[in-house]
Amino acid sequence: MGAKNILIAAGGTGGHIFPAEALAETLKRRGHHVYFATDVRGLRFVKNFPAHEVKLIDGATVFSKSPISLVKALYKIMRGVVQSVVYIRAKKIDIVVGFGGYPSFAPMMAGKLCGKPSVLHEQNAVLGRANKLLAKFSQRVALSFPKTKFAEAIGDKAVFIGNPLRSIVHELKDTQYKPYIIGEKFNLVVFGGSQGAQVFNDILPAAMMKLPDDVRGKINLVQQVRQDSVERLIKLYDELNMDAIIAPFFGDMPKLIANSHLVIGRAGATTVAELCYIGIPSILVPLPGSLDGDQANNAKNIADIGGGWLCKQDEFTADYLAGKIQDWMKASEPLTQAAQNAKNLGQPKAAENLADLVEKYIG
Repeated sequence: MGAKNILIAAGGTGGHIFPAEALAETLKRRGHHVYFATDVRGLRFVKNFPAHEVKLIDGATVFSKSPISLVKALYKIMRGVVQSVVYIRAKKIDIVVGFGGYPSFAPMMAGKLCGKPSVLHEQNAVLGRANKLLAKFSQRVALSFPKTKFAEAIGDKAVFIGNPLRSIVHELKDTQYKPYIIGEKFNLVVFGGSQGAQVFNDILPAAMMKLPDDVRGKINLVQQVRQDSVERLIKLYDELNMDAIIAPFFGDMPKLIANSHLVIGRAGATTVAELCYIGIPSILVPLPGSLDGDQANNAKNIADIGGGWLCKQDEFTADYLAGKIQDWMKASEPLTQAAQNAKNLGQPKAAENLADLVEKYIG
């Protein structure tokens, strides 16, 4: 296949943009020209996005109870559709690929108006509201999880692909989980997504205090925290004589995950995909009240196969965590088995398979 012009639409959070970035890397390697349409929030991620050009498109969510907000949203979407139509025609786009969320809406609709084929990707284990609407205009909807809530609504358009991962994660493809050896250092990694998670900032120190000194002294802790909690937690862990690295951001988080014995985190789609690809056991605490329970369903996919533990936030207590860590540091077999189970859910060829799907519908 000769070089084609492909418009990828994604925005909002890293959970939408990182798999889009992975697809862009793959398509670019195959010789295609990749264009990237995103919203204002998505501009934070464009530095590393391998696109020939980045286009800012207006967008808004239509899921609002306020009539005034709804009218404003519809106006922005209409403006975004017009912007996208002009852009698709100017760049001679052959296909539009959307990654869910409202930033994908205008480019996908514009693609339909211009008579271009489109493919959707759903990162979570719940078919998002925007994707439910856009699925009607798309040739196929690629799923990240074999069990995706509401997928039956789109019938045979659904196809299980997996969640594409960036090259920084693929570099860890040969990672083998190193079982914890009693008496040695226990590597614990804790992170709460792009905004951190206050529950971890509160529960982790309290759990560490409950551990016996000899157990606590063997823990190597890496914890992502909000900026306003950094100083407090550094001081607290120092008082506990713990080996702890505390920061609001880690650029090498995939590598830190690969070197860990246990990860504690939220259950965003990218987090779950990386844990499974690398093969690391986890305690996942889904964000309560997340739209349509997407994080809870993501975590359930891992828990159902024994690849980790799903813990509701109101049950994630210092006693619970201290008990789990102490048990596993005495007998680590459950962690080793969970690592293997998680690895079985990983989809190492997700980006290649999604690129194949995109190429199939070009033309």
